[in-house]
Amino acid sequence: MFWEKCASIIRITEPIVRVLKIIDSDDRPSMRYLYEAIDSAKEEILKRFQKKRAKVQPFLDIINNR
Repeated sequence: MFWEKCASIIRITEPIVRVLKIIDSDDRPSMRYLYEAIDSAKEEILKRFQKKRAKVQPFLDIINNR
C-alpha cells in the first residue's frame, strides 16, 4: 500500500515539476506559454489517473488556486 501511494504521488507531481522547470529556466517564457503548460500538466494528471477526477480534484484545486 505504501508503494502504491508513492506511485500516485509521483504521477501527480511529475507534470507539475515539468512546469516548474520551465518557470525556473533562464529564458523568460510568455505568460501564455506558462498557462498552456499548466493546462497541459492538469490534463496529463487527469490522463494518468484515467479520468478519475474525484481522486485528483483536491490537487487540481490547489493548482487552480495558485
